[in-house]
Amino acid sequence: MIKFNLRFALLIILLAGCATTSNIKKEDRVTILLKDGTKIEGQVTGISNSTIAFEAIDRKKAYDYGEVIQLNLVRGIRMPNGAILSVKEYDAVRKGGEPKASKRKPKRVAKADRRVSKSSESQYEELKNKPISEMTDNEFQFFMMMKEKELETEKEFVVRKPEVTMRNNNPSRQFDQQLEELVDSMIRAGIAPNYLTYLKGKENQRRSLTRFEKEIISLIENHPTWQDQVDDLEYLNRTAKKALTRAYLYNPDELERNLHLSFDPDVEMDYVSLMRQLHRQFGENVRMRDFRIFVDVFGESGAGAVKEILENYSTWRFVLSQDTTLVDK
Repeated sequence: MIKFNLRFALLIILLAGCATTSNIKKEDRVTILLKDGTKIEGQVTGISNSTIAFEAIDRKKAYDYGEVIQLNLVRGIRMPNGAILSVKEYDAVRKGGEPKASKRKPKRVAKADRRVSKSSESQYEELKNKPISEMTDNEFQFFMMMKEKELETEKEFVVRKPEVTMRNNNPSRQFDQQLEELVDSMIRAGIAPNYLTYLKGKENQRRSLTRFEKEIISLIENHPTWQDQVDDLEYLNRTAKKALTRAYLYNPDELERNLHLSFDPDVEMDYVSLMRQLHRQFGENVRMRDFRIFVDVFGESGAGAVKEILENYSTWRFVLSQDTTLVDK
């Protein structure tokens, strides 16, 4: 199973940010104003229906906020001349428009837009050659945003040019196949649960999903590998909970002494809290010496179940959040 090294990935992004932001010209800079009062000076590299991609000048801001921010967190964009535009107004400027609050010349804006588009495309081309499993969350969101635009463009081309469809072996099917390949890669890389959590959260906030996002959800949930993972985790969850319950009732000292878990033995066991502590202690790559301790405390089958859950922790958390009855089984 492919694992994540978030610290290493973040370091790479930070170094890449340092290398690119130093080339930003002063006239290209704007300030992204967040609703919490934060101000991020830099260059906007892309805007979608739900996110804004950017390159921050300040190293700390680049490290803290990455390269993509949700639009619902943005209050406005401050232009070099001091004018504050909404994201929609600023996007119009980038595309050659002229909002009332802006005094910039259309030709200059169009030139800046070409530079921004080139920068976004360049980043996207680089990410195409990078395994999905090695992307940071911000890189993955930016990749998905650009991939959605690319696939939508292909879809529009198919609709407008039906004669090309006949000659090119059905591009509409090619579009669907690209989506299926993307979903298959996401599932095998272990990214699917994080993306599903993001989309489900978006739905819970009553924010509409795009057609592309709805199709991704359907493809993931109906993918045979994903269904097998969910079925396996439901079984592993029951086994792990029984093993933890037995140790909690009869050997609570071993949980504290050998696994360094913190709990009150005189109250009912909090299964999710104990699993969360185990994940913090041992991570998603359980070493053999730690697994031997698991066997001593939980028995062989219980130890194997706990180990498997930790190694598929994001998927387990997602499955648990969608079916809370699993905690009581």
